[in-house]
Amino acid sequence: RTRVAMSANLASLFEAHKPIKPQFEVVKATKWKAAKGESEEQVKPREKPASTKKRRREADPRESRTVFVGNIPISLPKKRLKQLFKKYGTVESVRFRSMTIGEGDLPARIARKTHKQLGGNSLNAYVVFGSEEEAEKSLALNGTGVEGRHLRVDLAHRTKEHEHRRSVFVGNLPFSADEEALRAAFEGCGDVEAVRIVRDTKTGVGKGFGFVLFAERSSVVFALKQNRKLEVDGRSLRVFKSRDMSQSELGASKYPGHLQQPRFAGIQ
Repeated sequence: RTRVAMSANLASLFEAHKPIKPQFEVVKATKWKAAKGESEEQVKPREKPASTKKRRREADPRESRTVFVGNIPISLPKKRLKQLFKKYGTVESVRFRSMTIGEGDLPARIARKTHKQLGGNSLNAYVVFGSEEEAEKSLALNGTGVEGRHLRVDLAHRTKEHEHRRSVFVGNLPFSADEEALRAAFEGCGDVEAVRIVRDTKTGVGKGFGFVLFAERSSVVFALKQNRKLEVDGRSLRVFKSRDMSQSELGASKYPGHLQQPRFAGIQ
């Protein structure tokens, strides 16, 4: 009898503490409609946020008239680089980049010397013009030879689709290889328009792979036939068709010579 009484008490206790159902109605937001006289609440769709590069361009109006210059000889002074671009318009400023260490903390001469001692053989820079038209004209300097190196010139804000059909991926490069050695290895396949070796952003040391962009699509056919036949500093190069390659893959590819089907990331 005692057990029965306890069970009844427990049952009444739980009955008194049953969860209370909400007495309100959940109102869902209706889709936005552009029709006039709509009585329902209008809800506009959320706009896709702008990319970081786009926001940066909008924040800095100079971005549209800035030119990227790559593969600059490490011995080339800022004054001479400015004179080289000055014939295309008013040059507002020249900023060197890609120092392995000390950028902004050491005098330019010491930073360059340290960069060279650590294996750096070239620099990048940004040239700001007075107008977008002047920046466009300066692209004529792309491929120009300066002190034994071929400059790589393009608009800093360029987001164009790279022409994969004119490009090849090159793996198994020595970490100490430079762009001129890679260019020389493929000049027998046709006119080389641009060359890029992917490097570590902090140390400037090559990651062992790069890209070659030819002036003609037919040159790619000859380049692909040179897989494992061309050498740079005693290492046989692996040559593949160029394809899309994500930034994470670029950073994670520590041993690109072992890649089976590398995917292309573009020249710049």
